[in-house]
Amino acid sequence: MAKKGESGITTTEFTKRVKLACDGDGPRFAALAKAKCPSPLVMLGEDPLRLRKSIEWMASTLDDGSLKVYSFNGPEITNAAKVTDVQRELGSLDMFAKSRLMVIYGADKIRAAQAKHLSESILNADQSAYVVLTGESISRNTPLLTYVKDDATVVTFKNLSPKETLRWIEREVKAAGCEAGIASDAASYLAKNFGSDLSALTNEVQKAALLAEPGEQITLKQVRDLLLKSPEFSSAELIQQIAAKNPVAVKKLAQNLLMQGMHPLQISSALTRSIRALLAAKDMPAGSRSSDDWLLRKLGTKAQNLSEAELTNAIEELCRLDESLKGSPLPDELELDCSTQRLSAP
Repeated sequence: MAKKGESGITTTEFTKRVKLACDGDGPRFAALAKAKCPSPLVMLGEDPLRLRKSIEWMASTLDDGSLKVYSFNGPEITNAAKVTDVQRELGSLDMFAKSRLMVIYGADKIRAAQAKHLSESILNADQSAYVVLTGESISRNTPLLTYVKDDATVVTFKNLSPKETLRWIEREVKAAGCEAGIASDAASYLAKNFGSDLSALTNEVQKAALLAEPGEQITLKQVRDLLLKSPEFSSAELIQQIAAKNPVAVKKLAQNLLMQGMHPLQISSALTRSIRALLAAKDMPAGSRSSDDWLLRKLGTKAQNLSEAELTNAIEELCRLDESLKGSPLPDELELDCSTQRLSAP
């Protein structure tokens, strides 16, 4: 039988509300403040940014003006003194805060020596404290999460669906200060190009929010213009021509990027990110999704068909370019040209 909180809400229903809130549907989550479902809440997922943003949204939903938020970094809780610091906050009362949200990020990284004592304090925390623990998964190598899982509400976050991604973008736009939101076609354009790469989406949303006129939505034109200036997008065609072994086109494209105001180091960095994404995709099981799917699509089939050896050689060449840009007496533009010509040589 499902566990129930003080107001009778089941753990299953509570879990649904957590997911809805964390994917941008805050109003559906408002009852959590009264639900008091079993603490701690364990949030599992491979994207730490998504977990962090989700907790921020959760805190804003729960805050009735008297919520105080405490956060700790799991990998830093490495000795008895650090454990005592956390225990002190778990057990203390705050006369100015009716409720407290206690968050331990990376709780799966806490070692066994600290996990045992910490788990006892978490499970016996004062009722005014709601404890949230984050991690990638629960296993024998995550002692703290293993200790508390039977008494916790565990929510696992998978990759966002297309619909959830749109809702996430809309919520993030408002969090960035653009209360008017974003036009649906602009949100769809971002989702199409970046998929569920929340780090990339967040960067673009924050830049787009600065361009929006006060009281007006972010438009499709603003988003398109912004992406055209993005290093990853600007360098995608350059990667395509490198893969096609077309040194003439590579020279012209590199010159165009320089004329747009990109520094050779920026171009090198964008090329390296793209090559690393291609290399990482080689190790992924067939049919699986990558957070860089949007970038892989931009790079094209020829680039994706480069061999592992070719990609490794490209990384080595770009590392040499970085070193040259930092210490060579030659002009940076010449170093970039020489390097990209070597990369595209038939």
